[in-house]
This record gives sequence, structure tokens and C-alpha cells, in this order.
Amino acid sequence: MKNSLAEDIRLKLTTFSGEDGYILKNSPNNLKVSFAVIGFFVMLIFIGCFTSATTFTYSLFDENPLISIPFGILWATIITIIYLLLLYTISPPTLPNKYKVKDRIIITDESNHNRFFTASMLLRLGFMTLLAIIIAQPINVYFLSKTVDPSLEKFIQLQKANMAIVADSLFVKDELKAKEDFEKVIRLKLNTQELNLVSSRLNNLNSKINLDREFIDKSYSLLDSIRKYDSKPLFVSINTKQDSLVRELNNLLHIEVQSDLSYQSDIRSTTIPNSKIEEEFTIFIKQLDKIISNKINNYDNLEVLLSKSNFYIQRIKLLLYENISSWFITCLVIIIFLYPIQLKFWVRNKRFYVKKREIEEKIVLEAYESFRIEYSQILENKIDMVNDKVFKALMVDLSKIKELNKQRYDILLKEIKEELKFEKIEFYENCENPPFRTIKRSDTTRFSSEKEFLDLLYNSTK
Repeated sequence: MKNSLAEDIRLKLTTFSGEDGYILKNSPNNLKVSFAVIGFFVMLIFIGCFTSATTFTYSLFDENPLISIPFGILWATIITIIYLLLLYTISPPTLPNKYKVKDRIIITDESNHNRFFTASMLLRLGFMTLLAIIIAQPINVYFLSKTVDPSLEKFIQLQKANMAIVADSLFVKDELKAKEDFEKVIRLKLNTQELNLVSSRLNNLNSKINLDREFIDKSYSLLDSIRKYDSKPLFVSINTKQDSLVRELNNLLHIEVQSDLSYQSDIRSTTIPNSKIEEEFTIFIKQLDKIISNKINNYDNLEVLLSKSNFYIQRIKLLLYENISSWFITCLVIIIFLYPIQLKFWVRNKRFYVKKREIEEKIVLEAYESFRIEYSQILENKIDMVNDKVFKALMVDLSKIKELNKQRYDILLKEIKEELKFEKIEFYENCENPPFRTIKRSDTTRFSSEKEFLDLLYNSTK
């Protein structure tokens, strides 16, 4: 019972090996095991592709299983079919064949297919290796994602600070320009004493603009310092100095955000320092209020944007850079993809393909013989139908001759029947080994020399 169950499992596995199960049934046990191993690895490839595609689309489409599962099945099926096709191309040619090279017919030699490292094989191995690396990365994320959460959080904070600082640098330029334009205008309308009084009344607003400029300078300095630590050794996820700089940068950004919120309320509560500059002051306050509102909206939009991203590609990069286990998984997937190819190539040198050649040649020859007979019968029937039509048409004219000359009628009737009698059609072959057509039949109608042709011509006329 156990042997029967093992045999059933082995036969089911061989169906995924890309070879004919009928031939495998009559093969030795070691070959059955080899092809069952190939089938097992193909099943692993299907499972790995399904897991990879499903987890990737699950995280991509807001954890929706109705999209991720069908896509995983489709992707796994496509890759498995491509892989089976590749395995099939590794099988050596079992039937005689030929191809042309500069008008010369060359029969393929089986010994030419015994080299593993050919250009074609290297291209196939390279393609499968690339495919395996791509498929391995979602599996790495699925199993090892939590190991890089601290580094990912630091990356998110750094990106958030970087984008906020770049945007703030533009807003600060607008603040400085609004301040300069306002000061130019009021210098023309106010005297020195009034200018000093207005400056003291607006000291809080102006100091905040200066603080914003200092914030930008200090932030860029911290960013430059942080980037110096990016070239850290492989598989090292902790850099204390860099972490402290990131925390300092984020604290600085947090202080800036809070100061902007408080600054906005200060702007809206500031009164006109002098009635002479009421219009200019109103424009200045509106400009500052709009700039600060845009800065605050940018912070909010940045928070929403970062919260909606799962940073999938960055997780892959961090795993490959910090976690050596991700390389073990990637190498394991590559081995799963490449080992069946090597095993299939090793099996081709066994007796299996000799047996396969015998069976396939027998099938082709039997089918070709059946075709020849059927083709000849169809052609004979067609010719017989045409002869019958011709005979009936000729009999109309012969009947007239019969009334005039019975003897001549008999002679013509005999000649027509002889001409239109049934003939056995033989299927002509211009090759010695049909239907494989690798050995061309020698042409006896050709003459080796002009003299041979003239001798035949004049001797036949004597």
C-alpha cells in the first residue's frame, strides 16, 4: 500500500517535470526519482511565485485579498508555464532534423548538445536568476520586514525632514522678500522716530523671520552631516551618531512647526503700528499669513503622504543591506530555480532519451505511413472521378462515330479505356529517410559530364 502511494505521488510529481509521463512509467526507478525531484522543485517555484505576488499585491492594494489572491495565482501560473517551457528546451532533440548553413544541409549531431555552458544556456540561466531575485524580494519582506522597522522609521523621519526643509526654504525666501518690500515702502512714508516705533512694535514678527532663516541654515548643515554616515558597512543597521543627528533634526523641525502655529496666531492678532502705513501693513500681514498657512498645509500634506506609503522598495533595500538572512532567502530561491535545470541536463545523458527517441520515431513513422496511404487513396479517388467524367463526355462523340464506322469505334473505345484505366498512385519521396528528410535521395537523371549526355542522346536516336 505504501509503495503504491509513493508511486502515485512520484507519478504526479513527474507531470510537472516537462516530460512525457507515459515514457517515464517504463523508465528505471532512478530516472523516475530524478524527474519527481524536478517536478517537486517546479511545485516549489509555483508556491514561491504565488506567495511573492500575493504578498506584494496585498500590501500594494490596501490589503485586499480579492485582488492579491487572483493576481498571485495568475503570476505563479505564468512563471511556472515559462519555466516548464524552458525545461522542455533543455531536452535533447530526439528526432532527426536538419538546418541550413550557407546552402549546406547539416544534420544535427547529438554530441553538440552535451555541453552545459553554452551561450544559449547562459542566457537562460541569467534570465531565471534575475527572475528568482525579483520573486525573492517580496518573500524577504513578508518574513523579515520587522527586523528593519527601526531603520525604516529613521528613513521616514529623514525623508519627512528633508522634504519639509526644502519646502520651508522656499517659504522663508518669500517671508524675507515680503519683509524687505514692506520696509522699503515704510521708509518713504515714515520718519526715523516713527520707523523705530514701528520696528519695536513688529519686533516679534521680524524675529520669527530671522529664526526661520537660521532654522534653514542649521537644518541643511545637519542633513550634510547625516549624509556622511550613509556609507556604512554591509549588514550594519545601527549608527549611533547618525541616529542622534536624525533625532536632533526632527526635534528642530518639530520646534519649527510649533513656532509656525504660534506665529500664525501672532500675525492675526497684530494691530496697525501707524495709521500712515495702514494699507501697506495690511498687505504685509496678509502675505505673511498666506506664507505661514502654506507652510502649515505643507506639513499636514506631508504627514498624509508619508502615512499612505508603505515604503516597500525601501524595505527591500534595507533588508538586503542590513539583514544577511535576506541574502540566504534570495540564494535559496535562486537555487530552487536553477537546480532543476542542472538536474534536467544531467538526466539527458541517461537511457531515458534513447527510449524516448524510439517511441517518438515509431509514433511519427506510423502516422506518416497512415498519411501516405490516405493521401494516395484520396488522389486515386479524385483521378478516378475525373476519368469517369472524361469517359462519359467522350462517349457522346463516340456514339456518333459508332453509327458511321463500327470498327473505328471499337478501336477508339479500347484506346480510351486503356488511357483512362485505374492506376495505383505511389507517393514520391525525394529523401532516403522520410518523413525526417535529412538524407537527400541521389538524382539519377543528372549527368556527370557533357559527353555522357551526348552519348545518351545520340545512342537513343539510332
